[in-house]
Amino acid sequence: MGSLLENPAKAWLNILSLSCLTVFAGCQKAVEEPVVATTQDVVQYDVVIVNGRIVDGTGNGWFYGDLGIKDQKIATVGPSGALSTALATETIDASGHVVSPGFIDIQSHSRYDLLYGDARVISKVTQGVTTEIMGEGSSSGPINPNSAPGEDRDF
Repeated sequence: MGSLLENPAKAWLNILSLSCLTVFAGCQKAVEEPVVATTQDVVQYDVVIVNGRIVDGTGNGWFYGDLGIKDQKIATVGPSGALSTALATETIDASGHVVSPGFIDIQSHSRYDLLYGDARVISKVTQGVTTEIMGEGSSSGPINPNSAPGEDRDF
């Protein structure tokens, strides 16, 4: 078996292979660590929810965790205990409860409740619905007595 110096083509092939291996190894995605609050983080949250079963809407399974809300936005999500000493105006212990983002009802039939009821549609909110898509096929507005056919004439 000859040395690499005796076979320049084989030497270049080895160098090229090692170079490609090095480049491809460097292109691998770094492992992403979850954002976790540390004791150095001095954040005053409006609300901290601790010990909840968090369902984040990504399709991943739920996990026990803590959630910090600041200025009406989710500011931090971390494993259970991550925000146990965080400064907050209000702290909620969600042990035994699910914490999730609001659900979207993409085919709502709540327009009459919104127009004639108390407009809060409490039954939706208590089920976690925070956004309603209405008007699929018809709309309650803008309607006037001359343009309202059928049941919408009452508007």
